[in-house]
Amino acid sequence: MGTHSVMPGECLESIAHRYGFTDPRLIYDHPDNAALRRARPDPNVLLPGDEVVIPEREVKWFDAATEQRHRFVVRRRPVLLRMRMLDGAGNPRSGIPYRVEFQQTVLHGVTSANGIVEQPVPAWVPQARVTLDCEGAEERYDVALGYLDPVTHEEGLRQRLKALGYYVEAPGIPEDVRLRHAIYAYEHANDLPATGYPNSDLYEKLVEHYCS
Repeated sequence: MGTHSVMPGECLESIAHRYGFTDPRLIYDHPDNAALRRARPDPNVLLPGDEVVIPEREVKWFDAATEQRHRFVVRRRPVLLRMRMLDGAGNPRSGIPYRVEFQQTVLHGVTSANGIVEQPVPAWVPQARVTLDCEGAEERYDVALGYLDPVTHEEGLRQRLKALGYYVEAPGIPEDVRLRHAIYAYEHANDLPATGYPNSDLYEKLVEHYCS
């Protein structure tokens, strides 16, 4: 048994892959990771520096005849790249053909009724490109996978507000002021008490909105 310190870009899926686990829940649900579960209720949104206890892997034995060929299948849960595409008014962009590219692999699909792009990707892939085909005009988005911080962390809050179009880069204006303006605008647009400061209602709504 050992301990792994989370690096930028890592999630539980990629950590499990690194240590040879087919199911990341075997790590996350281990009793020695109780503190991690309390701090990070979403196992795939970790913060760099988090400590993850890596348990010993269980050795499995199978009876098989000698001098014969045998096939053993390892079942892994798919890791999904999932994005929601919205227009300027916040409405889902449905029915748009897209492709997802990574490591010489190209996957094709069409955005769902909720504007969702969803495709399986290997746990170890650090980034992917999503391209929308909007009636002949292409929109390209380079996506860093695994870099989303917890919503209760300032950077994770900023990441979500920026992705949803509320946090705007404005040279000359301090970052904390920009973040308060973004929070206020998001709260006002989503029927929350407009305070401009982080709170549990804001976190809950953002997680729901960002993942829906």
